[in-house]
Amino acid sequence: MSNGFLEELRKRQVFRAAAMYIVVAWLLLQVADVVVPALQLPDWTITLILVLLTFGFPLAIVLAWIYDLSPSGIQRESKKIEAEPASASPSDTTRRFDRILIVLIGVAVAALLVDRFLPDGEGELPEDRSSNVAETHKAAEGQSTQISGGGLRPSAVEERSIAVMPFKNLSGDSEQEFFSDGMTHDLITDLSRISGLFVVASSSVFTYKGRVPRPQQVAEELGVRFVLEGSVRRAGENIRINAQLVDTGNGRQLWAERYDGTMTDVFALQDEVARQIIGSLAPQLSPREVDELKPVPETSPEAYDLLLQGLGHLRRWSPEEVLLARGFFLRALDIDPGYARAYANVALTYSVPLEYGWSQSADKDMAYAREYAEKAVELDPNLSMVFGSLAMVYMNVGELEKGLASIERALEIDPNYADGYTIAAHLNTYAGNFDQAGELIETATRLNPRYSFNLVQVMGNRAYLQGNYPEAAAHYQEVLERNPLMPMGRKWLAATYAQMGRREDARWEVEETLMIMPDFSISREEETIPIRRPEDRTRYLEGLRKAGFPG
Repeated sequence: MSNGFLEELRKRQVFRAAAMYIVVAWLLLQVADVVVPALQLPDWTITLILVLLTFGFPLAIVLAWIYDLSPSGIQRESKKIEAEPASASPSDTTRRFDRILIVLIGVAVAALLVDRFLPDGEGELPEDRSSNVAETHKAAEGQSTQISGGGLRPSAVEERSIAVMPFKNLSGDSEQEFFSDGMTHDLITDLSRISGLFVVASSSVFTYKGRVPRPQQVAEELGVRFVLEGSVRRAGENIRINAQLVDTGNGRQLWAERYDGTMTDVFALQDEVARQIIGSLAPQLSPREVDELKPVPETSPEAYDLLLQGLGHLRRWSPEEVLLARGFFLRALDIDPGYARAYANVALTYSVPLEYGWSQSADKDMAYAREYAEKAVELDPNLSMVFGSLAMVYMNVGELEKGLASIERALEIDPNYADGYTIAAHLNTYAGNFDQAGELIETATRLNPRYSFNLVQVMGNRAYLQGNYPEAAAHYQEVLERNPLMPMGRKWLAATYAQMGRREDARWEVEETLMIMPDFSISREEETIPIRRPEDRTRYLEGLRKAGFPG
């Protein structure tokens, strides 16, 4: 290459253009590496940007040969050269323009480096606060979880509180929605086992499904400091998980990672995400907490897939959906007869109809619920939800003491088990332990700020048995607003109206109840209602009689 050609390249400022292109391209890739996961864009976005930048480089060189970007605008280089003497040197304006470009690029690079690599002191937990959390929970461990509502209080765990938002399904197939939802629920369950964390219940975070709220909004509404966002892409046996953890205290991203694997790796992937979160929020875990983080025992990918599909139906809370869910759980057991979670969920599909008045054969359903729940506990006595399922069975058969013992064990395993606190509150209400039930309700609402109608039903039952009928009526009305087909809410509301002297309202609720439960009778209710104290039973049955239910 002749010196003349090199001089021509210099005059046409091709070297400057090439250097500028490389720097800007590098900056764009760095920004994309941060922004693409944050915006949940497709994984091929960065690859596409790289390809475009690569093919764009020779085009930029050609354009730099033909044109020059100057303070006066874009000029055709040949005309510019013809107009200038050969010996002409770059003008002061051009030099200043170059310096400005260099400074701007330098500032952008520096800002990016600071943002990505300097430690964020505000996002780290002070050692004294972390130790206070540990001490708080150590003190709480000596208390009865079933009685006191556990040791969790917002003031104790606010620095290590987190909401796991529903993971987006990026599979391009709406039929895979159950899988991304299931991954979210399981991740919440994994994190919940850490006693030093405060984890918002899945039923609250799933109220945001289909929306993209700001992390700060979620933090304000749910009372947490950290928010986890993510997506799941499933293509056949391949799985890709994107996740990012945001500190809402300062709006900064603590980390963002991509995890690739297959269905055979699904439990390991969940465990890795959970450990990454724990490592960011609580870098120093005790041996006990490390043990708590161990993943749920694995099953086959096929059985797990069926379980997630069943849970998708079960969460819709209707007689038809509960039956569909049972079918999926039983198919999972055909594949893996030792799958404790499947056994526990089959038990729920028999127990829920008993509680909601949907059962067509109460005695038969009660026996099946008990059989499957006890089998689940036998298979995995370290899983909180199997004890929760068994506690519900005991409650429905009137064995309150066994139910209280089971739910206490469930809350020992998982101190963030929001549904467990609801079950415990229900059991304590039936047992006449109204103060304890109130504490449990308080904890349940903290863990699950957008609590389910089940908890509202418990609030109503507690108020009714205490003789606070106006409060009870308000709770039952809310239950029926959320689920008009909830016979439990209607029969209790009928009794409440009768106790308040609102006979016409009571009669209307009786008619609505009998449309859903045509075989309902006071004598049958007297045999099955698990209310322990005689005075409480009398108050409830008296309300049913005043309302006009058949004897």
